[in-house]
Parts: sequence; structure tokens; C-alpha cells
Amino acid sequence: MRLGEVALPSWGNQLMNTLVRTAVGLGAAVAVTALAAGPASAAANDRTIYSTSISVLGVVTHHASLHFIANGDKWTVCDSSPEGDRAMGSVYWEDSGGNHQIITSVTTGVDTCKSGHYDLPESATVYLRVWHQNGANGVEKDVERSTTKAGN
Repeated sequence: MRLGEVALPSWGNQLMNTLVRTAVGLGAAVAVTALAAGPASAAANDRTIYSTSISVLGVVTHHASLHFIANGDKWTVCDSSPEGDRAMGSVYWEDSGGNHQIITSVTTGVDTCKSGHYDLPESATVYLRVWHQNGANGVEKDVERSTTKAGN
């Protein structure tokens, strides 16, 4: 044994070998993922946002979600809570024709989704919002926002 080395029991050597193999495997997986994504992936502009509340006991509830796919200008709004509220999502953008907004409402109950699509101007800034509300004219609750760019 050299100065500074520590003798490990046989189970310790096995554990070290397993940890090294796992680290090497994870490093390879990260490298492959980075190469597959490419330098200018349209997925970089994809967004998923959640309308979420936290109770006084610390319980997190996801009421609704909005997933936006930039390449193809598609979105999906999902209801993810059984409280009976509507899941709502908004896609907003501006162009030479003015301001535009499409609101998607999911009224069919928990674990259901509704999708939308619109040919947005290339690289337009897109403002996303998701929330839940009680009824057609209910108050917007737990609003979450995000901004991204339309794809090609």
C-alpha cells in the first residue's frame, strides 16, 4: 500500500467499482443526449407549465398543465385535478395584423386534455398562461406564465 491509500474491505472495492461504472455510464448517456439534441434544437423553445397550489400542510396540487411544442406551433392543455374546475390555457402573440390570443378550455374532467394548433409567425414571441377556474366565468386561480419563441 502506498502513502495516502486506504485499504478497503472486499465489499468496499465492489462498491467503488460499481460507482465508477455507473458514473462512466451516466457520462456516456449525457454525451449521447447532447449530441442527439444538436446545436440548435427546436425543442429548446418547447415549454410545459403547471397551474399549481400548495396547501397549508405543504401538499402540492397540479390543477392544470399547458405543453407547447414550438416546431409545429401545437399546444395541449390538461386537467390534472379532480376538484371540478376547468383547466384553461392561453397562447398569445403579436404580429403585423395585431394582437392574437387563443384560449383552450378543458371541461371534460380530470385526466383529460384538449389540443390546439395555429401557424404562428416564425420566431414570434409567444406568451403562455395556464390556470384553473370554476365555471365559464370563474376567477382565474393559480396562474402560471412563460414566454418562448414560435418554431418553424
